Amino acid sequence: MNPRASLNRQHLQILKRGRTRAARLTARLAEYEINSHGCCRMHDAIALATLLDADLVRFVPAKVQVVKGNGDRRGVTLIVPGEQASSTQVACDINGPRFIELFLERMIA
Repeated sequence: MNPRASLNRQHLQILKRGRTRAARLTARLAEYEINSHGCCRMHDAIALATLLDADLVRFVPAKVQVVKGNGDRRGVTLIVPGEQASSTQVACDINGPRFIELFLERMIA
């Protein structure tokens, strides 16, 4: 995940100053992740933001495979190298600063 699309301590302070319930709740949830892992990755929020602005993320066609079974890698999605691309579109890059700006704007407004 692109670290520029993750919340950091500076973003946390902005959320804590937010006037909305959403900002305060997000700040509490993000604070745990930031304290534990140094940042708060925003996978689900990025997926939703892509619905608002499809140009936030760059997609490429690729053949994918999901690991089956009961091992540690169960559920991992892999791009199959060397295979002809399919109709599946895989997100490969994000405009992190633009995403964070959009996210914070929606949370604190």
